[in-house]
Amino acid sequence: METTDLVNLIQKTARGDEAAFQSLYKATSPRIYSVSLKLLRRQDWAEEITQEAYVRIWYHASEYHMERGQPITWMISIMRNLAIDRLRSKKEVPLTDSSEFDDTEYELEKSGTDPQINFLQSHSALALSGCIDELSETQRNSIFLAFFEGLSHGQLTMRLDQPLGTIKSWIRRGLQSLRRCLEQ
Repeated sequence: METTDLVNLIQKTARGDEAAFQSLYKATSPRIYSVSLKLLRRQDWAEEITQEAYVRIWYHASEYHMERGQPITWMISIMRNLAIDRLRSKKEVPLTDSSEFDDTEYELEKSGTDPQINFLQSHSALALSGCIDELSETQRNSIFLAFFEGLSHGQLTMRLDQPLGTIKSWIRRGLQSLRRCLEQ
Protein backbone atom coordinates (compact mmCIF):
# COMPACT_ATOMS: atom_id res chain seq x y z
CA MET A 1 0.00 0.00 0.00
CA GLU A 2 1.27 3.47 -0.90
CA THR A 3 2.39 5.89 1.81
CA THR A 4 -0.30 8.39 0.80
CA ASP A 5 -2.96 5.69 1.20
CA LEU A 6 -1.70 4.90 4.70
CA VAL A 7 -1.65 8.59 5.62
CA ASN A 8 -5.21 8.92 4.36
CA LEU A 9 -6.31 5.91 6.43
CA ILE A 10 -4.63 7.30 9.55
CA GLN A 11 -6.33 10.67 9.03
CA LYS A 12 -9.73 8.97 8.66
CA THR A 13 -8.99 6.85 11.72
CA ALA A 14 -8.26 10.05 13.67
CA ARG A 15 -11.81 11.16 12.80
CA GLY A 16 -13.21 7.88 14.16
CA ASP A 17 -13.75 6.07 10.84
CA GLU A 18 -13.86 2.39 11.82
CA ALA A 19 -13.79 1.14 8.22
CA ALA A 20 -10.61 3.11 7.57
CA PHE A 21 -9.09 1.65 10.75
CA GLN A 22 -9.97 -1.88 9.60
CA SER A 23 -8.32 -1.19 6.24
CA LEU A 24 -5.26 0.23 8.00
CA TYR A 25 -5.10 -2.88 10.18
CA LYS A 26 -5.39 -5.25 7.21
CA ALA A 27 -2.69 -3.40 5.30
CA THR A 28 -0.16 -3.11 8.12
CA SER A 29 -0.77 -5.79 10.76
CA PRO A 30 1.37 -8.49 9.12
CA ARG A 31 4.38 -6.20 9.20
CA ILE A 32 3.70 -4.88 12.71
CA TYR A 33 3.22 -8.41 14.02
CA SER A 34 6.35 -9.64 12.25
CA VAL A 35 8.51 -6.94 13.85
CA SER A 36 6.86 -7.57 17.22
CA LEU A 37 7.61 -11.28 16.98
CA LYS A 38 11.20 -10.56 15.97
CA LEU A 39 11.65 -8.31 19.02
CA LEU A 40 9.85 -10.42 21.60
CA ARG A 41 10.47 -13.91 20.19
CA ARG A 42 7.31 -15.13 21.87
CA GLN A 43 4.14 -15.57 19.87
CA ASP A 44 1.80 -14.84 22.78
CA TRP A 45 3.57 -11.60 23.68
CA ALA A 46 3.82 -10.54 20.04
CA GLU A 47 0.07 -11.01 19.59
CA GLU A 48 -0.72 -9.01 22.74
CA ILE A 49 1.69 -6.20 21.88
CA THR A 50 0.38 -5.99 18.32
CA GLN A 51 -3.16 -5.68 19.65
CA GLU A 52 -2.11 -3.04 22.19
CA ALA A 53 -0.30 -1.13 19.46
CA TYR A 54 -3.44 -0.94 17.34
CA VAL A 55 -5.46 0.26 20.32
CA ARG A 56 -2.92 3.05 20.75
CA ILE A 57 -2.95 3.79 17.03
CA TRP A 58 -6.75 4.13 17.18
CA TYR A 59 -6.61 6.55 20.11
CA HIS A 60 -3.55 8.51 18.94
CA ALA A 61 -4.05 8.64 15.17
CA SER A 62 -4.54 12.40 15.36
CA GLU A 63 -0.98 12.73 16.69
CA TYR A 64 0.58 11.38 13.49
CA HIS A 65 2.20 14.07 11.31
CA MET A 66 3.54 13.19 7.87
CA GLU A 67 6.50 15.54 8.14
CA ARG A 68 7.88 13.51 11.04
CA GLY A 69 8.18 10.27 9.10
CA GLN A 70 6.52 7.43 7.25
CA PRO A 71 3.22 6.10 8.66
CA ILE A 72 4.55 2.54 9.02
CA THR A 73 7.59 3.84 10.91
CA TRP A 74 5.29 5.70 13.32
CA MET A 75 3.20 2.57 13.83
CA ILE A 76 6.25 0.34 14.35
CA SER A 77 7.66 2.80 16.90
CA ILE A 78 4.42 2.56 18.90
CA MET A 79 4.65 -1.23 18.86
CA ARG A 80 8.38 -1.16 19.59
CA ASN A 81 7.92 1.00 22.68
CA LEU A 82 5.24 -1.37 23.97
CA ALA A 83 7.50 -4.36 23.27
CA ILE A 84 10.40 -2.79 25.13
CA ASP A 85 8.11 -2.01 28.06
CA ARG A 86 6.96 -5.64 28.09
CA LEU A 87 10.52 -6.95 28.12
CA ARG A 88 11.51 -4.59 30.92
CA SER A 89 8.43 -5.34 33.02
CA LYS A 90 8.88 -9.09 32.73
CA LYS A 91 12.63 -8.81 33.29
CA GLU A 92 13.03 -11.70 30.92
CA VAL A 93 15.38 -12.01 28.03
CA PRO A 94 13.69 -13.08 24.80
CA LEU A 95 14.42 -16.58 23.61
CA THR A 96 17.68 -16.69 21.74
CA ASP A 97 17.85 -20.36 20.82
CA SER A 98 17.21 -20.38 17.08
CA SER A 99 15.52 -23.77 17.22
CA GLU A 100 12.86 -22.38 19.56
CA PHE A 101 12.31 -19.42 17.26
CA ASP A 102 12.04 -21.70 14.23
CA ASP A 103 9.30 -23.65 16.03
CA THR A 104 7.38 -20.41 16.45
CA GLU A 105 7.63 -19.75 12.73
CA TYR A 106 6.41 -23.30 12.04
CA GLU A 107 3.43 -22.74 14.34
CA LEU A 108 2.58 -19.57 12.41
CA GLU A 109 2.61 -21.47 9.13
CA LYS A 110 0.37 -24.19 10.58
CA SER A 111 -2.07 -21.61 11.94
CA GLY A 112 -3.29 -20.75 8.45
CA THR A 113 -1.46 -17.51 7.80
CA ASP A 114 -1.99 -16.39 4.21
CA PRO A 115 0.75 -17.95 2.01
CA GLN A 116 1.02 -14.73 0.00
CA ILE A 117 1.73 -12.76 3.17
CA ASN A 118 4.29 -15.40 4.21
CA PHE A 119 6.00 -15.10 0.83
CA LEU A 120 6.07 -11.30 0.95
CA GLN A 121 7.38 -11.31 4.50
CA SER A 122 10.10 -13.84 3.71
CA HIS A 123 11.03 -11.94 0.54
CA SER A 124 11.19 -8.67 2.51
CA ALA A 125 13.23 -10.34 5.23
CA LEU A 126 15.72 -11.66 2.67
CA ALA A 127 16.00 -8.24 1.04
CA LEU A 128 16.49 -6.58 4.43
CA SER A 129 19.05 -9.17 5.45
CA GLY A 130 21.04 -8.53 2.28
CA CYS A 131 20.90 -4.79 2.85
CA ILE A 132 21.96 -5.15 6.48
CA ASP A 133 24.99 -7.14 5.33
CA GLU A 134 26.07 -4.13 3.26
CA LEU A 135 26.23 -1.83 6.30
CA SER A 136 29.48 -1.17 8.09
CA GLU A 137 29.93 -3.10 11.32
CA THR A 138 29.55 0.07 13.41
CA GLN A 139 26.29 1.01 11.65
CA ARG A 140 24.90 -2.50 11.94
CA ASN A 141 25.78 -2.81 15.65
CA SER A 142 24.37 0.63 16.47
CA ILE A 143 21.09 -0.07 14.69
CA PHE A 144 20.65 -3.51 16.26
CA LEU A 145 21.41 -2.23 19.76
CA ALA A 146 19.03 0.71 19.35
CA PHE A 147 16.12 -1.06 17.66
CA PHE A 148 16.29 -4.64 18.83
CA GLU A 149 17.74 -4.24 22.30
CA GLY A 150 15.99 -0.93 22.90
CA LEU A 151 19.07 1.00 24.03
CA SER A 152 18.77 4.78 24.13
CA HIS A 153 21.38 7.02 22.53
CA GLY A 154 22.87 7.61 25.99
CA GLN A 155 23.11 3.90 26.67
CA LEU A 156 24.70 3.38 23.26
CA THR A 157 27.41 5.95 24.01
CA MET A 158 28.30 4.06 27.17
CA ARG A 159 28.13 0.61 25.56
CA LEU A 160 30.14 1.54 22.46
CA ASP A 161 32.35 4.11 24.20
CA GLN A 162 31.77 6.70 21.47
CA PRO A 163 30.48 10.31 21.50
CA LEU A 164 26.75 10.91 21.11
CA GLY A 165 27.13 12.64 17.74
CA THR A 166 29.07 9.69 16.34
CA ILE A 167 26.41 7.22 17.50
CA LYS A 168 23.62 9.32 15.97
CA SER A 169 25.55 9.61 12.70
CA TRP A 170 26.12 5.85 12.48
CA ILE A 171 22.43 5.17 13.02
CA ARG A 172 21.23 7.90 10.64
CA ARG A 173 23.63 6.91 7.86
CA GLY A 174 22.89 3.23 8.37
CA LEU A 175 19.15 3.80 8.13
CA GLN A 176 19.63 5.94 5.02
CA SER A 177 21.70 3.17 3.45
CA LEU A 178 19.03 0.61 4.31
CA ARG A 179 16.32 2.79 2.77
CA ARG A 180 18.31 3.27 -0.45
CA CYS A 181 19.10 -0.44 -0.65
CA LEU A 182 15.48 -1.50 -0.09
CA GLU A 183 14.17 1.00 -2.66
CA GLN A 184 16.32 -0.56 -5.40
